[in-house]
Amino acid sequence: MPKDLLDEEEITLEKLREQFQNNDFTQIALKPYSEYALEEVEFHNEIRSYVHENWSEVLKEFGIKNPESCFSKDYPPELIREYLEKLIADIIISIACDEKVLDNIMETFVYPILEQENCDELADQYLHNTVKALMQTVNIEELVEVSKEYSADEDFSKLKSTNYPKIDHNRKWNHSRSKIKTESLDELLENDEDAVQQEFDIESLAITNVTLQEIIEKADDQEKEILKMLSVGCTQSEIAKKLEISQSTVSKKLAKIRNTYKI
Repeated sequence: MPKDLLDEEEITLEKLREQFQNNDFTQIALKPYSEYALEEVEFHNEIRSYVHENWSEVLKEFGIKNPESCFSKDYPPELIREYLEKLIADIIISIACDEKVLDNIMETFVYPILEQENCDELADQYLHNTVKALMQTVNIEELVEVSKEYSADEDFSKLKSTNYPKIDHNRKWNHSRSKIKTESLDELLENDEDAVQQEFDIESLAITNVTLQEIIEKADDQEKEILKMLSVGCTQSEIAKKLEISQSTVSKKLAKIRNTYKI
């Protein structure tokens, strides 16, 4: 932790967040397992398991109830969790290897806890509170909401048979709840209005006319290409690769279109 932060009379959540925002902690290089001794690797994994267990508990406290098994390693909150677990384990092992620093920490934090009758309970609570403070510092709740709003196919596990977050993602991006099917988007973009009118019933037609007009008037060439590829079943990553743009750009474009048409 930087000295200027340690010099503060009180380290608040706001000050911690400011420190994280001004210093990109994700640029800190993680030590590869190959550089650890076997017993250190075991210790490393043990530390990560403790953090992971409390991370899952805090997610539930925040009202985030979808199990982590629903998501892939590319899901942004999971990327942050895994990185922080490894970073914490790296730091603890480096402390354990520094006799002077370890003695100071034992004297200041560990021994006072061990002197208490309920030391195990206190240790668990301190660990839980520490992980919770860390998650609040990186604003994991907001990250989950943003990731949900701008979800990508790669965010979800392919191994889970019933994956409700992935189902919701597919409904959102494939418009399965809409009366206009996505396979008609190609026609909306290429055919004239008279041709499109023949493809829908009266109720759908009213929506289609507005949608077609909006696409013609507001969509740029890149948005039209994205919609065309989406209509034939391309994933966001495939669209990004074909257009030579980032997947986040595809997600933002789709979000803009959804907001425009109130989908």
